[in-house]
Amino acid sequence: MTRHLLKLLWNRRSANALVGLEVLVAFLVLFAVLAAAAHYWDYYRRPLGFDPTDVWAVEIEAGTDMAEPSALNPAVARFLPELRSMEPVVDAAATIWAPYRQAGWTTTWSVGERSSDVRLFNGSDTLDRVLGMELLRGRWFGPEDDGSGRTPMVVNEAFVDALVDDGDGLGQVIVDEDRNPLPGGGEELVRRERVIVGVVEEFRPKGELQKPEPSAILRPRLEGELSNDDYLSALLLKMRPGTPATIEQTVNDRLLSMAPEFSFRLQPLEAARTEYLQRLTPLLVPALIAAFLLLMVALGLTGVLWQAVTQRIRELGLRRAKGATLARIRRQILAETLLLTLAATTLGGLLVLQLPFTGWFPQLRPAVLIPALVLATAVTALLTSLAALYPSWLATRVEPAEALRWE
Repeated sequence: MTRHLLKLLWNRRSANALVGLEVLVAFLVLFAVLAAAAHYWDYYRRPLGFDPTDVWAVEIEAGTDMAEPSALNPAVARFLPELRSMEPVVDAAATIWAPYRQAGWTTTWSVGERSSDVRLFNGSDTLDRVLGMELLRGRWFGPEDDGSGRTPMVVNEAFVDALVDDGDGLGQVIVDEDRNPLPGGGEELVRRERVIVGVVEEFRPKGELQKPEPSAILRPRLEGELSNDDYLSALLLKMRPGTPATIEQTVNDRLLSMAPEFSFRLQPLEAARTEYLQRLTPLLVPALIAAFLLLMVALGLTGVLWQAVTQRIRELGLRRAKGATLARIRRQILAETLLLTLAATTLGGLLVLQLPFTGWFPQLRPAVLIPALVLATAVTALLTSLAALYPSWLATRVEPAEALRWE
């Protein structure tokens, strides 16, 4: 039966080429939309590494002359104990940037023959308690690291996989060298040693849609000889559940009384998260365009198949005259449509599978490509089957006498 249907499709290849092209376009559009959705869903479902519940961010806004660690960090050292003494505050920490802020600090580190880009983040000794971060192994940095000469850091598992050859990563020393220009000419070699003291599963401070990548949280110095590595510009406050929004003014007044040279902006992390996820809204526009395009394709397929059935009145009528049942006629039209869909989606699938090898779309990793490909194929088959329902019903209305009239 399949061989007979393929022969029929081949004999009508000129007419079927238009239908196949429409199916191919529908498949490719659908794949693009589903691949984008799968890409973001794959990131969204992964561990975030922290809990924004009941956490408020306090961003410190300073003028150009005050936006240096030498001015910010000593002020932060005064702010933290004062904030912890406030009634609704459970704990407080300092960071380089508040979570969900789209700022980044990336560098390239090498260990032996391994090299990887690393996303860096600064956090004080209580960051893990404020953000509810859980260690897989090791410990969080603290006062016991004072005077060690090496900057302690907590890294994620992706960091260990990328840069650690053997073991669990604890105690691994990362040496980083920079050449900084001197005012009078020449260069100064700056050597930094950082040591891994703890490992977390994941940490993505930019939010649920941030790409999982090797990350490291460094311990900044609050006082003494400071560098840009110690930069801090935000405070995080863990509040008691049910803390009213009026706390914003209370905290702001307290901080201004301590440091009138700065200004402060407070926001719950949950509100920052909502604003962050709203950035997905523009993606609805291409999704709606794709939906309308698929609707037009479905209507076009219905029209093309309707016309094809009309042109085959004699063939279908003669089949009826030879004893073919209505169900077999209907199944024939649907089977032809599905075989044509299979041919078009196979061609589309072969084209799509070439994309990862081009390097143009690194987002098409297996976790995105395979589900999008399977779903696009299934939805395209469903779409063409629905488009073929009415033409297949028309085919069953052909009477043998009408076919004989054409002879």
